[in-house]
Amino acid sequence: MTTVTNSTAQPHSIDLLSDLHDEGEITLPGSDLSERAEELAGGILGEPLTPPPTKRAYFWVKAKDGDEAFRSKDMDSDREANIKMLKMQGYEVTLFKGNRAFFDHIKTDPSQVDLLVISDHGTPYQVGDLWVRGENIISKGTDLSEEEQTNGFKSLRSIMKKDSILLFDACLAGNKTIEKNIARAASRILPQTRVYASQHETEYEPRIFYKMDDEKGVVIDTIMYSFREEDSATFTKPVMPTIYYDGVETTNQDPVTIRPELFAKRKPKGYNPYAVGAVVLTIAATIGISASYFGVLPSFNMNLLPHGFV
Repeated sequence: MTTVTNSTAQPHSIDLLSDLHDEGEITLPGSDLSERAEELAGGILGEPLTPPPTKRAYFWVKAKDGDEAFRSKDMDSDREANIKMLKMQGYEVTLFKGNRAFFDHIKTDPSQVDLLVISDHGTPYQVGDLWVRGENIISKGTDLSEEEQTNGFKSLRSIMKKDSILLFDACLAGNKTIEKNIARAASRILPQTRVYASQHETEYEPRIFYKMDDEKGVVIDTIMYSFREEDSATFTKPVMPTIYYDGVETTNQDPVTIRPELFAKRKPKGYNPYAVGAVVLTIAATIGISASYFGVLPSFNMNLLPHGFV
């Protein structure tokens, strides 16, 4: 109803909808908006929309200063390229150089991460100072406490999100000729995490590829390593990673043979190495030390190792 006022006549009312009364009641559109419409309207009016979940990536460079394979200008440049791309996809990225900086950070900031990259020289049994010991991964880092050396890797379980990724930037960490390699061990310790590792000797930083997910937005699709074949002095080729999830390798790749020259030749000099090994294990059992601590591991020829090796 609208009221019109005339200065020379008495006020009276005019029903603008009188002709429609016989047609039935008029129902005006409701003012209730859907939850999504209200959210969009809020954004248009300047109200903040619900931010997407924070995606975090940690780069833990364990290699020491002066290491040409990981701490050179070229390698830092490769790493920066990966970091820049992650930031473009909405990740918060933190770089740690050394053990102490990493562990001090996660003690004070327990935020969970989507991606953890660990960079150092590797073999199927170890990456840098991280070594497989039975079902555990221990550290030989001299800058860590005894508790951190024994249980530091296990403590990563609390900071890795469900469906997170651990990327070993190292040679051979996922080589399937060794069943209980360090990638498999890591995936057993971190069952919520997919562990990416190389079967090959690697060069340069791994390359990260992305895809669009309907729910999560841009996510990591896969990761590729660079491998230089023996007969190529110039070119490298991309190779797929092994991917371990809760102890199971999920890509069904065939094992890749490790070049025999990477293993040091064992040359007995007047003694039987197996007899000596038996004596060592007997002594260990006698004094109550677990024989598994000694780890009967092949010796690597350190002079032949490229990027990613000890």
